Amino acid sequence: MAYNDYGTYLRGMKEDVFLKHQNDDIFMGQVWPGPVYFPDFLNPKTTEWWTHEIRRFHEKVPFDGMWIDMNEIANFCSGTCSWNGTIYPDNTNCYLQCTPAHSKYDDPPFMLNHTGTYQPLNYRTAPMTVKHHDGNIQYNTHSLFGISESKATHIAMTAVRKKRPFVLSRSTFLGSGQYTAHWTGDVKTAHIVCLNKYTVYGT
Repeated sequence: MAYNDYGTYLRGMKEDVFLKHQNDDIFMGQVWPGPVYFPDFLNPKTTEWWTHEIRRFHEKVPFDGMWIDMNEIANFCSGTCSWNGTIYPDNTNCYLQCTPAHSKYDDPPFMLNHTGTYQPLNYRTAPMTVKHHDGNIQYNTHSLFGISESKATHIAMTAVRKKRPFVLSRSTFLGSGQYTAHWTGDVKTAHIVCLNKYTVYGT
C-alpha cells in the first residue's frame, strides 16, 4: 500500500524496488488494499527487500506458506494514475485519478478479446510502457511478473523457514512449477462434466 506510514512501502522506496513510468515516476495502481506500488521482481535488489519483509512478518505471525494473488499484474485502474488521499470503501472500482495510456504498445495493430470486448493491452493492468530497473518494459515482460514474484517468494520463504516452502500463485509461466503451485483464479463458470458411454453433460 502506498501510504506514508506503511513500513514495507517506506523501505521499498528507500531501496528503489518499484516499477516506474518512462519519466521515472513510480507507477501507481489500485488493488484490494487501495493505492499500491508494484515491486520490480526482475530487479535483484527486490528479492532482498522481499525476503526482509517476509522475515519481519513471519516474526509476528509464524505462517507456513504464502498465497500470492493478483500477480498478472492485476490492477483495478487503467492508464497513468495519481491519488488525492481519499479512501473509498469499494476498492474493486478504480477511484484513482487516471489518464488513459495511449502508446503503440498499449494499442498495437492486434487486439485481445480477453474481457468479452476488445480492450487496450493495459486494460486493468500496468501500461505496457511501465519499465523495470534495466529499462525493459511491460510489453516485453508482462508474462514474467508472476514467475518472477514466485521465484522471489520461494527464495524468501526458504531463507526464513529453513525448509521447503509452500507457495501458491495465480499467475504462472513456463518453469513456474519449480517455485510455486498454481491456483487458477476466479473462474466465472463452474463446469461439471460427467462422462459415460452415451453422454457428456456440462453445467
